[in-house]
Order: sequence, then C-alpha cells, then structure tokens
Amino acid sequence: MPLTGAGFNAVGRQLQAALKLYMEQHGDTVAGRQIQITIRDVGGVADNARRLIQERIVNQKVDILGIGITPTALAIAQLATESKKATLLLSSGASITTTKSPYYVRAGFILPPQSWILAEWAAKNGSKRVVTLVNDWAPGVEAETSFTTRFKQVGGEIVETMRIPLANPDFAPFCNASATSSPTPPLSISRARRRRSSPSNLPNAAWADQVSKSSGRAISPTMTISTIWAIRCSALSRLDHIRLPTIPRSTRLMWRQC
Repeated sequence: MPLTGAGFNAVGRQLQAALKLYMEQHGDTVAGRQIQITIRDVGGVADNARRLIQERIVNQKVDILGIGITPTALAIAQLATESKKATLLLSSGASITTTKSPYYVRAGFILPPQSWILAEWAAKNGSKRVVTLVNDWAPGVEAETSFTTRFKQVGGEIVETMRIPLANPDFAPFCNASATSSPTPPLSISRARRRRSSPSNLPNAAWADQVSKSSGRAISPTMTISTIWAIRCSALSRLDHIRLPTIPRSTRLMWRQC
C-alpha cells in the first residue's frame, strides 16, 4: 500500500491503521490459524507493487494478498491470477478492477453509483450549472462520466470538466479557475481528494481559504463524493460561505460525520 510519495500516502496510512484496529478488536486468530500481516510501501508505483507482491508470493509463500489504490491493483492482476492467490482490493474505486483477475475481492467501494446518486440529489436541490473536478485516472474518470450522464438526464448543465494530474495534489488553482465558469451552487467535486502531502504544504482544509484569498471571492459551496480529506469540521465552522448540505439516506454513508 502507498505509505510514502505525493498523493496517496494518507490512503496507505489509514488502511494500515484500519487493519491494526480490526485485529486489536477481533484478535489475530481465525479457525485456529494465526494471521500475520506484512505491510510494504509501494509508494503508489505500479512497478514497485509488482516487484514486492512477487517477492511475497515467491519468498514468503503468503496465503492472501492485499493491494491499495487502482494503478497498483491493476499492475498485480496477472501475478494474483497466476499464483491463484485471493487478493483483497482495499482502496480501488474503479469498477474495472475486479474484472482483471478472478481472484480479486473488493473490500472497499466503487465510485459510479455514488456519483449517479449525487447528480440526482444536486439537481433536486437547485443545482443547474456545475463544474466537475476529478483526478485524472480510472476512478476519477468513471466518477465524472457517471455524474455527468445522470446530471444531464435530469436537466442539468455541465459548464466545465476538469481533470487534475495525479502528480499534482494541489487543487487550489483548479478551484480558482472554475470560479470563472460561474456555476450555480453547489460546485461539485467528484472524488477529488486533496492529499496531505501537497506541494504547498498547506494544512488540511486550507485549500478553501487559499482559493478564496487568491480569487478575492468566496468559493461556491462544495459537494463531495465519498471523502474529501481537505475539509475538517472545525474548518467548516470558520467558513461561512460553505455549509454541509442535507443529504438523502442513500448517500449518508459517503459522508464523514462531524
């Protein structure tokens, strides 16, 4: 899983913490066999993932594999299939991932259904013109496609679509640029995560302040699919131009409660 490197190291740290917490709560023995977890940092790099997974298969003779984000999950599919190792997809939101190996089991989520529901909710709650902002990779593109398709079906207009390179986790310039498109609230950020390790070294939740200051105007209210790590509840309470919307029951699990 990615524990270092720009962009997704926060994903790896949270996955690692979740595995540790589960074993603390439920123990490390199943059917009389002790579970031993070996975690290696792939840095979100596909070549690293292939090399480290092959070492686990050949040298350590592991029984079950686990992998983090989509690019690395796609990279090891052939190894999982050839070794016939059950593989847990811990954080791959692309729908195509499980099609790459019959030994893949998704332990996380996919984005298109979330995006579809959010598009319906946005239209019902007054959004007519929307800018979408996604990471430029399979999960982001799927989220964008799903949201755009449904939003247009229910009468909405996509003013502009933006895709952010994975190597650039600083969303502020893109949010600032979107302000010129004059979307009607809310501005939809579909699975656009601002990582902890941004080039600007801003603390979490600072991107909204940065955009507001650089543009000289308050940013539009923002909706997110799943979790947007940039915003903390404490920060939201300080920004009167952002408010958490009331969301339908079908999407509540996508929101981290304050």
